Amino acid sequence: MRPFTESRDARKRMLIEYQQQTGTAPATFVQRTMTGYDRYWEAEQILRVLEERKIDWAKTCVVDFGSGVGDYGYAMGRQGTELVTFIDKSLEMIDFCQYRMEYEDPKFPAQFFHTSMPWRDHLGAIDVAIFGEVLEHTEDPLGLLQEFEARGAGYIFTSSYPYRRDEATDDYWKKHGHADDARLAQPACRELLETKYKKIANFGGQMNLWKHRV
Repeated sequence: MRPFTESRDARKRMLIEYQQQTGTAPATFVQRTMTGYDRYWEAEQILRVLEERKIDWAKTCVVDFGSGVGDYGYAMGRQGTELVTFIDKSLEMIDFCQYRMEYEDPKFPAQFFHTSMPWRDHLGAIDVAIFGEVLEHTEDPLGLLQEFEARGAGYIFTSSYPYRRDEATDDYWKKHGHADDARLAQPACRELLETKYKKIANFGGQMNLWKHRV
């Protein structure tokens, strides 16, 4: 496994250099994500399972949906993937994500899309799809999962949704950004994943890696 982590100080320096180069301070939630937490532990668990299964990174296309600052996709891309597609509904997040990948490696194999853009027109094969704490923020999570399954997504990582504990849902769904439609779609999303995919790893809590049954 090729290294992909940075120190917290390195992440802070990147924010400073972004502001120096663009003349604009990163959005508050970008700063909070970069300095407050990262997704490297989860990414490492996914990588270990995929490498145990002898995945050929050079022929692997990854979609990091709801990418945020891009920790998952960056970790995958560092393994030598064919392409990583970053998609996010926040313009500030996707702009910083693009800056970050170019900052880390000008040859990083990536494309970047805001959800308002025609990202579907630019997706080819999907070998690995990452949904890291994002499906609960979408209006149609079932439609997204159906679409990615129909496009042949071989592996899907889901974090949190759709396996929130039922007794925690009332407080959870009141949080900013969580969609009522997503709450209602949880049972159907679970059925799709459990029917079309096999759970091959659980990383604690509701973090699961799925492999297509076909």
